[in-house]
Amino acid sequence: MKKNYYYVILTAVVISYVLSLATVRICFNIQQSARLSISSLICGRNLSAGQSVYKRLTSADIFVTSNITESKEHSLDQGRGADKLMDGIKNTAASPASNKIDYIINFTADQEVKQVIITWGDYGQNDYYIKKWILESTTDGVVWKEVAGGGFPATPETIINKIFPARGLRLRAESEKDWIGVHELEIVARPI
Repeated sequence: MKKNYYYVILTAVVISYVLSLATVRICFNIQQSARLSISSLICGRNLSAGQSVYKRLTSADIFVTSNITESKEHSLDQGRGADKLMDGIKNTAASPASNKIDYIINFTADQEVKQVIITWGDYGQNDYYIKKWILESTTDGVVWKEVAGGGFPATPETIINKIFPARGLRLRAESEKDWIGVHELEIVARPI
């Protein structure tokens, strides 16, 4: 009986040793393939100075404005101004009280954008709201290039996984007649 007990412990030690060697090999391979952010998560290493990781941008990283005049009575006084577009709360909404939205998201520093999540909520699920939309980026604040777009979203959330440099983003959408808005815009990026 004692022999079986030692055999089980010895087997566990050997398996643990083999797994630790495999982890070291995986970490080495990840680092060699320049996946430093993944390496830091898996291998527990800190990144050296000067390297940046992707993060969700917050109000400290951006400034949002609406190119559509926001109604004082039906938008601003109702807490549905442009500042709600990226407030981190999905049950608030930015809505200018118009059948069009046109939001400019200016970054405080140039960014390499990795992912954009547009939370439409009901505006993206009922086809009498958004008929078409477009997300654009700019590197100079003048020329805008399409990143993604489409017709009726048919979903409460649109996820855009695309890596591109940007100084800012622009989200436009329109409806035939009903007022529309956006519940949240999330941007995952890193400074460049």
